[in-house]
Amino acid sequence: MFDAIEFLLCGRLKHFKNNLPNSSSETIKILANDSEKDIVISAVLCSDMDVTIERRISGQSHITLFWNGEPITQDKLNEYLKIDNNIFDMGMYISQNESLNFLQNKYKNRKEQLATILDNTAILDKIKMLKEIETNLIHCVNEKVKLLEDPKNEIDKTVSRLKEQIQNIGISDLQDDNYIRLFSSIECDFDEAIFPVDMTYAVLIEPLDRIISFVTDFNEYCRYMQNENIEQLLRISQEEHKALFYSKQILFLKQFTDFINVLLNCKSFLDRCHQNIYDVDCQVFTQTEISAEVITELKILFKSKQREEQKLNENQKALNQLLQARVSFVTEFKRTAHLKLMDDQTCPLCGTMLVDINNAIDNTEQILSKVHQDGLQYYKEFEKKISEIFITQIIPKIESYLQGCNYILEMNTYLAGCKDLVVEDIEILINKTKMGMFTSLNEGNILDVIEFDNAFVLLQNTLKENKQPNLKPISPEEIALYKNIHSTYYKNSDPYHTLEQLESKRRYIVKRFTSKYDMELKKAQGEQEKATNDLREHNEKTTSLLEAMNRLHKKYDKEYKKYQSSLLDAIKFPLMIYSGKIIQNYPLGLGVTAVVKENQLVFEPPSKTGIDAYNILSTGQLNGLMIAIVLSVKNVYGSDDGLNILLIDDPLQTIDDISAISFADLLCQQNIGQIIISTHEYQKAELLRFKFDQAFIPANELDMQRNYLSLKKHN
Repeated sequence: MFDAIEFLLCGRLKHFKNNLPNSSSETIKILANDSEKDIVISAVLCSDMDVTIERRISGQSHITLFWNGEPITQDKLNEYLKIDNNIFDMGMYISQNESLNFLQNKYKNRKEQLATILDNTAILDKIKMLKEIETNLIHCVNEKVKLLEDPKNEIDKTVSRLKEQIQNIGISDLQDDNYIRLFSSIECDFDEAIFPVDMTYAVLIEPLDRIISFVTDFNEYCRYMQNENIEQLLRISQEEHKALFYSKQILFLKQFTDFINVLLNCKSFLDRCHQNIYDVDCQVFTQTEISAEVITELKILFKSKQREEQKLNENQKALNQLLQARVSFVTEFKRTAHLKLMDDQTCPLCGTMLVDINNAIDNTEQILSKVHQDGLQYYKEFEKKISEIFITQIIPKIESYLQGCNYILEMNTYLAGCKDLVVEDIEILINKTKMGMFTSLNEGNILDVIEFDNAFVLLQNTLKENKQPNLKPISPEEIALYKNIHSTYYKNSDPYHTLEQLESKRRYIVKRFTSKYDMELKKAQGEQEKATNDLREHNEKTTSLLEAMNRLHKKYDKEYKKYQSSLLDAIKFPLMIYSGKIIQNYPLGLGVTAVVKENQLVFEPPSKTGIDAYNILSTGQLNGLMIAIVLSVKNVYGSDDGLNILLIDDPLQTIDDISAISFADLLCQQNIGQIIISTHEYQKAELLRFKFDQAFIPANELDMQRNYLSLKKHN
């Protein structure tokens, strides 16, 4: 019933929480007995002219409010009844669920909540407006300050930069040297008569200072470069040095590349012949001048041999291969014995000492020959004729030919590993170190190995002797910079400027920039002074304005707190009387005192100064205190011509009998239009009925359980 009255009058239930579910929300519609139907709450207010109020919840919790059947707003209802939600909560309704929440609040929150019993919307709106005005004013001031500070900061930076540049330049009263161009063929900003407008002194003078450092350290730089070149030469391989030394011989070899390839081909052919591998190579035969008749005869023999070979069966082929291998083996044995590398009377296979090893070889040949068939005999005859021609007519001619060109082959073999190497960089390094020419004195077709060995050792020793220790350390970064200057400005030649010439150019630049920066600094300082004055004047004006606005804001806040205090001061006396009558805890019936301060509200029990009642009184006494607060508010601020009603949900639940009697007597003295009280204790209900009868106050008692059961039985 209390929920119905609260929702009817206020349009909400204070204790209803729609966000209890984890992932959704509940609506007030869950209170409906039948969710398919609308919730309708209606009441009749009895006065000279009865009024019907109805609140309907339909569909998706759509709420409509009616006054005598006409739809109205909540604000209009509050106007008709002369109440609002704050008055209802603090001066008309004591909820069992919410009775102690107010007393649990912090002192500051108590005061703010209780001070809303009267409509203070206009005051709060004005304070809010003042805060917004102050906030906007501060924002505008800051924006204006930023607009003034940004250019001032830029001017300050310009002034600082110019002062720093003048300080970096140094003395400004130097003699005014005449303009002289240093580099006629190179375009340099520092070498111009008129400098670029946007060019700073530091950027302009930097390359000139580097050139001055280079000229100053030139001798040390040359010593460093000489040592670096020597180190590079010492790290170069012997093969690369050989390629440079024999550059004329390598050129000779490259000029006769085709001829050398022919010689190599002839040598390879001769090597195969020594291994009894014979074939016809027309290029070799032509180069070594083998007669056409011999070549023709060989071709016929090779074709006949091939024809007989094709007739041999597999066994004959195997035997033939064995005989061929034997011939090669015997030939190699005889060559080795001729070179005295092994005994010519010892069998190379089993090591047996023989009186006549040649006879043994011939006997073996005859035994193997018996195995041959006629076809194989023909094949061997052709092979023997071919071998005789090569041994008597071809091999001697090729050997004689190669003997005359042997020096070319030896040269090609000796220089094979270096003739394709690039030597230009080595030659440049040797020239830089001033070691002279490192090349053979012989012609291109003469190779002297000893000449290179001696020259290479001499070069290495000379390089090591020419290394000189550096007198001044120079960093790798400086060396890289000096190399660039040496190449860019002096084309890797000795610098042709004296230090005095370079310093004269520097003085010329210093004087020009000193004059330029002085003029710019004076102009910037004038702008700086103006910007500073503008900012100071703006700050002086806005500071007083902001201070006045802040004082006004604080004054309104202070007066509002006084207003809140005055509202609460009005209920202090009735609160002491009502709380004393209800609690009945002290001899003289003294109650709780409301101590109102600027930012807090404390309820002090008697003889407990500075201590709040919440931490001392029992739950029943606190309920009594809350009832006293509600009665005090209603007594002081309740409207006589508005809705005059008091709702108390089970006030006697935790109150002792004496306090209950005092509470009943107090209610009878309030002259409240209608009081609705609930209790689940029959004796307490009898007490209230008795007290109301004594005071001749009509009372209507409803047994809600009996009515509910009767209604269920009827349905």
